[in-house]
Amino acid sequence: MRKFLEPLAMPILKKAASRYVTGDTVEDALNIATDIHSNGHGVTICYWHSLEETADQVESQYADAVKKCHDAGLDFHLAVKVPAFDKDLTQVTKIVENVRKHGGSVDFDAHAPEQADDVLTVAKSLGGEALGLAIPGRWHRSIEDADRAIELGLRIRVVKGGWPDPDEPNMDLRAGYLNVVDAIAGRAREVGVATHDDWLIQEVLKRLQNGNSEVEQELLYGLPMKSAETHGFDAGVPLRVYVPYGSAWFPYSVSKAMTDPRRLKMFAKDMLLSTKFEVPPRRQRSS
Repeated sequence: MRKFLEPLAMPILKKAASRYVTGDTVEDALNIATDIHSNGHGVTICYWHSLEETADQVESQYADAVKKCHDAGLDFHLAVKVPAFDKDLTQVTKIVENVRKHGGSVDFDAHAPEQADDVLTVAKSLGGEALGLAIPGRWHRSIEDADRAIELGLRIRVVKGGWPDPDEPNMDLRAGYLNVVDAIAGRAREVGVATHDDWLIQEVLKRLQNGNSEVEQELLYGLPMKSAETHGFDAGVPLRVYVPYGSAWFPYSVSKAMTDPRRLKMFAKDMLLSTKFEVPPRRQRSS
């Protein structure tokens, strides 16, 4: 069935999924990132590489993105996918040092649970300066990982996570997220709250507001932002938008949609309505 549906779905996905990734090139990402920056928000640039690309090719893309973000004067983070370098500490070190030299920060993205130890080992070797780690709420190991990240002085970006815990794949995502937040509140030097879940955002910001951690709201380019962004504004926290680019998004979107009818329906709706990303407005409070 899938081999018959996939060709039919291609036009829908190609058009609709373009809302969720800026384009194939860093220039596509920079066009959006510059608009976001002009409204007073930070950006996290993410290159979505394909499995066919070599580590050198991915590193080259990262270096180009860093230079262009710096030249554009952006408040930028670079999302780095450590598994792309197959535990090659030399290349990851080069990337992190380059970002630090250009005034940005690095966030190591979360991957599968079995890759988490490798990512933490790399982070330990680099030190906490301008370095952060995404920690999913849906793993049992996440509290321990958060403790290790705090010891290393890392910024912590809390996410729901795309890979389930192998021992409890149906773990409650909200409960797991809040468990991580409670474990790091007032202990982590900086916390990125990455979710579009309205209820969860309000609850998380409430739990973090009296701690000593710096807090930043993080939202994903392409997803609805207005409601979530309002909660961050009301709480007085700054906003950072995660801006992905790269050609690998398309086959990924096809694969996900073919196994998830809800996602295909969402893409079809976006195509029919021609919805477009709107840059979050500048956060201004009346005196």
